[in-house]
Amino acid sequence: MRYAVRCIAILLVLAAAVPAFSDDQKNAEKQIAKIKAMAWDQTAREAVNKSVADTYKLDRNQLIQARRLLNLDYGSMFLLENISATNGVSMDELGAEIKNGKTAVQIANDRKVDWKKVQNDAKKMNSLIEKNLFDQLSRPKFTKAADTAEHYDPATDGLAVDNNVPPDQISAAGDTFNRIKNMAGDARKTNRIDDAGELTAGRDQIREGSPGVANSSSNSSGLPK
Repeated sequence: MRYAVRCIAILLVLAAAVPAFSDDQKNAEKQIAKIKAMAWDQTAREAVNKSVADTYKLDRNQLIQARRLLNLDYGSMFLLENISATNGVSMDELGAEIKNGKTAVQIANDRKVDWKKVQNDAKKMNSLIEKNLFDQLSRPKFTKAADTAEHYDPATDGLAVDNNVPPDQISAAGDTFNRIKNMAGDARKTNRIDDAGELTAGRDQIREGSPGVANSSSNSSGLPK
């Protein structure tokens, strides 16, 4: 009798754990979907590329090449890089599984990832994307051009799979983009920068002997709502 009671108790504990695990995965997938949605727009995609590359110590253009080779959106690339970094699995091995027809989520479940950790890591990634997008929209045009020429070629960073984003997620990403864009605009005003990326009243600053900080906006209209 005691044995039967024990078995029932164990089964109840396991049954209670399943919904929690499922919730962790769903929450993680929501954060991953935000990464993918932000990369729907070419301007924001640059910030996504930089964030993923910097986090996992990758060359930005090599990240583009890997993405094109596997035909994956940035959300899936983030998840694979996260699995590789956490579980010590090579990207070549994970890439082979993708080519055999598995999705990044299927690979994650096969390898029993900690979805709670993935969720936290994806949240951090989304915060970093916002920071990098703000920096991108705020910096001088000549600095942006130099950075693009040295590290990143946006013309090569676009796949058909990037367009597979539901309208509601595009709208949410658009809200985020416009919020960051407005923050960058406020920063330009604070630093007395016009839309051409040039200092306004610069002569006064030179006369006063104080250094000017030049930032500029992007001309992109961003993600539509």
